[in-house]
Amino acid sequence: AVAAEEARHLVPFDRLTIALLDEETVELVAVGPAAHRGAAPFAAADMAWALRRPVSWCEGNGQAAPDRLDEVLDAPSIRSVAAIPLRSKDRVIGSLNLGRLTALPFSAWDLAVLEPVARHIAIALDNARLLETVKQRSQEFQSLFEIGRGIVERLDLDALLPLVVRSVNRILGTHYCLLLLRSGDTLVFAAQEGLEPEIVKAFQTLRLGESLAGWVAANGDPLMLPDKRNDQTLVHVVGG
Repeated sequence: AVAAEEARHLVPFDRLTIALLDEETVELVAVGPAAHRGAAPFAAADMAWALRRPVSWCEGNGQAAPDRLDEVLDAPSIRSVAAIPLRSKDRVIGSLNLGRLTALPFSAWDLAVLEPVARHIAIALDNARLLETVKQRSQEFQSLFEIGRGIVERLDLDALLPLVVRSVNRILGTHYCLLLLRSGDTLVFAAQEGLEPEIVKAFQTLRLGESLAGWVAANGDPLMLPDKRNDQTLVHVVGG
């Protein structure tokens, strides 16, 4: 909202969005009466025209409209657009996008005065992300400290292992965590957080190699399945 207000003092427009890059995906922040924030229905490659350099387009100028224009501006019938890359520390982190519903072109002067606004936005975004990272690290250190304190205080396993699974959920932002300990050729349930009792009951004792957890314990390697629906080679530790 602050970015939109600053830009509006300099250049008239009807629509403003900020596209934020996250590797190949895009998060779109639409500012205005219908303000919202969410994943964009297109990839970063689809809006490359807005990420290379300051650019403008207007209906009737003899050039084809930029790719996914209405989606980048999150509004139908955009007839004129200006886009300025958001650069921070020599990398592009997104773009500032302004649109008009009339075929009134953005001038080279408009692009020039919007570039400092884009720089301020990029710096603010980097600072916000840095603060978010610091908060996340603080939570991680706090969780590790609690585990370490439990070990130093020589808590028995019945008290320490629930602390471990709670800390894992807090650090990773996960909804549940199941901890199994190896005993010979079996895995014995030790602690959990977030699982339903009937699910926990099904995993009181597992044999090595019989499940995702069994495979990991038998091979000594980490394993991740981004989408179990497309990988049926293993039985997932939580069923389903």
